[in-house]
Amino acid sequence: MMPVPYRSLSAVFLLALSSSVAAKTIYVELWGSTVLTDCGSKTLPCASVSLAVSASSNNDRIVVGPGVYTQNLNLNREGLALESLAGPRATIISPSNSGSDLVRVLVSRVRVGKIGKGFTLTGASGNSTTSGLTIVTSDLSRVRVEGNILRNNSIGAEIRGDRHSIRGNTIQDNSHAGIEFYNGDRLSIRDNRATNNNGDGFTFSGITRSTVLGNLAASNSGRGFNFGPLSHDNRINNNASDRNNSTGMQVTTGAGMRLIANLVTGNDSNVSISQQSPPSGPVRSLELKNNLAARATSGSPGFDVQNQQNARISGNTAIDGAGVNQGHGFRFTLGSTTALFNGNNTYDNDSGCGIENLGGPELLYRKHFFGASDGPDPDEDSDTHDAACGNFAANSSHAKKPNPIRVQRAAKL
Repeated sequence: MMPVPYRSLSAVFLLALSSSVAAKTIYVELWGSTVLTDCGSKTLPCASVSLAVSASSNNDRIVVGPGVYTQNLNLNREGLALESLAGPRATIISPSNSGSDLVRVLVSRVRVGKIGKGFTLTGASGNSTTSGLTIVTSDLSRVRVEGNILRNNSIGAEIRGDRHSIRGNTIQDNSHAGIEFYNGDRLSIRDNRATNNNGDGFTFSGITRSTVLGNLAASNSGRGFNFGPLSHDNRINNNASDRNNSTGMQVTTGAGMRLIANLVTGNDSNVSISQQSPPSGPVRSLELKNNLAARATSGSPGFDVQNQQNARISGNTAIDGAGVNQGHGFRFTLGSTTALFNGNNTYDNDSGCGIENLGGPELLYRKHFFGASDGPDPDEDSDTHDAACGNFAANSSHAKKPNPIRVQRAAKL
C-alpha cells in the first residue's frame, strides 16, 4: 500500500472538522449582555438583535425574546434563521434611523420569522422609499419571510430575486405601498394579507412562473393585485380582493397567466386584463376559471378583457346584486378571441349587457347563464336580465339555470 501524503491527510482532517461544526442558536433578551464575545446563551443572551447577528455564523439561528428593539438590521449570514419567542405582537423591531430600510437581507437562504414566531417590523417611514423589509438584489434566492406584521412603514416590504417563500404575513397601514415584488422567478406567495395601505396592496414587476395563493388585498387606496407588464406565466389562485379604491385585480400581460377561483368584489373596478404580448417566445393564452367578480363601484365590467388571443374562460360569474356596477359582466375589446367561453354566469348587471364583444371576431359562448331560463335578453336596455351585445356565433348556447359557482373564499374578509 502506498503511503498517504501528509497534505492529503491534513485536508481530510480539516474537511471533517469543518463539517462537524454544528450551527448554533443565539438568544436575545432586552436585559442581556452588550459584550459581543460572551453573549448569546440562554443564561447570558445578547441585548440586541444586531449584536446577535454580529455574533452569528452562516446557518445559525437567532431566537429573540419579547420587547421593543430599536435598530436597523443587515442580515449578512447565509442560511441565518431569525425568529421570535413570543410572536409578532410581543416582539417589535423599529428603526434607529427611520430614513433607512429597517431589515435588509443581503444574502441568500435567510429566514425572517416563522408562523407564530414572527416580528412586527414598523416605523421605516423617513422617506417614500424606505421599507420594513427589503431583499436588496435580484441575484438572491430562497429567502423565507413568514408570520410577520409589516406596518406603518413607507413600503411594507420589497422582494427581489428567485424562489423565495413569502407566507402568512400581514402588511397594513403603510404610507406608500403594501408589498412589492421585482424581477423574480418561481416565488411562492401564500396566505398574506395586505390591508389599508396607501397605494397597491400587492405589486408584481418582472415576476414569472410563480404561485400567488390564498392572499387577501382589502381596503387599499390603489389596486388590490397589480401584475405589471413583465409579469407573465403565473398562477393566481384562490385570492380575495375586496373594497380597494382602484382595480381589484389588474393584469397587464395576459401571456400564460392562470387566474383560478379568485374572489374580486366591491372594488372601483374588478378584473382587468389589458394586453397579450409576452416578452419573447410563443404567445401563451390567458386562462380565467371559476372566478367571481361582483359589485364594482364604478361603471366598469366585472371582467374587462383586452387584446387577448385564444383565451380560455370558463366557470366565471360576474354579478352585481347591489345594483351599483352599471357595467357589463364581460367586455371583450381590441380584437380579443376565445378558444373556450363556457359555463359562465352574468346577471343583475345594470347596463343590460351580460357579454359585450366590441370590434373583434364573433364570439361563441356555450352554456352561458344570462339571468333567465330563456337566454339573453333581446333588449339590452331592459332590466329583466342580461343581453348579449355585439358579434356572436349563431350556434352559441345558453344555460337555463346558473352554473355552479366554484370560487372559494381563501381569506377571511
